[in-house]
Amino acid sequence: MALQDIIDVIEIILNGSTEDKKGLQRHFFKVSDTGDLLKKYGLKGNIITVRYGVITHHNSKDSDHNLSAEDWYQISKKINKPLAILEHDGAIRLFLEIERRGKYIIIGIDVKNIWKNTYVNAISTVFYKDSIVDKILYIDKIITAEQQALLGGPDFHQYLADSGSK
Repeated sequence: MALQDIIDVIEIILNGSTEDKKGLQRHFFKVSDTGDLLKKYGLKGNIITVRYGVITHHNSKDSDHNLSAEDWYQISKKINKPLAILEHDGAIRLFLEIERRGKYIIIGIDVKNIWKNTYVNAISTVFYKDSIVDKILYIDKIITAEQQALLGGPDFHQYLADSGSK
């Protein structure tokens, strides 16, 4: 069975009835294909997925930390164009900029290869971040002062292992 796209089911997962959600529990959903940039920095699978439980976990926190359908839509469109890629506890951590309530925020996403020798990348957690302290593998060369401030350093470029080019 083909994976359902996150955009097709996110409204049901977040706002559907208990009955509507039953058929989606314990399933994985496709967020995006894995882009070349992400593969370059360690992701080996062709798709990025998220598990039902990860989505619902981020819909049960306080309202400032809930991820809306619009947030998931932005994640699916921007996941292959991160502001930064880090190595963190055996995972690749991506930082994306999304718009929320008229402001831009940075969210972090941990992505792991979920099964040994089976390279399907899975989002294991999503969180809001106000600074970066992990080993930076990549950062986009074209970055605004606002994005730099969101990433949490006066001059984080000095710590780069590699930087993107556009």
